[in-house]
Amino acid sequence: MLPKEQTQAGNIPLVVCRYADVILSLAEIENELNGPTDKALGYLKQITDRSGVTHTIPADIRTSKDKFKEFLLAERGRELYFEGWRRQDMIRFGKYIEYGLSKGYPAKDYMTLFPIPPRSLSNQEVLLKTIPDMNKCLLRKEE
Repeated sequence: MLPKEQTQAGNIPLVVCRYADVILSLAEIENELNGPTDKALGYLKQITDRSGVTHTIPADIRTSKDKFKEFLLAERGRELYFEGWRRQDMIRFGKYIEYGLSKGYPAKDYMTLFPIPPRSLSNQEVLLKTIPDMNKCLLRKEE
């Protein structure tokens, strides 16, 4: 329990990054650079051993980068559930649009981009010409 003075003053420590996220990121990096190595599997096992579910790691996970990535994305979904990382994970793994379409949503490629406020754009015309569908992501003032 935090002291009353700390909570009333708004000085409540917040978790910014979880160790599990760091370990899973290391597994992802190792897999991307060198494939499903012992090192990548070791990182992944740190997470599954801690939660007592090492038996869920498929036997064929070491056959390809893609199989490892598929399981890693699923593990990130379980480990970081309700922590606000899923959308970015799915975009990074290239599964966001595919998932949206499978659920019946009219997902489009530009939906992986965040809106950009117009005041942040120094040369909007160049940006609109270089990035397809960027005009759909701009926040426009209501007229």
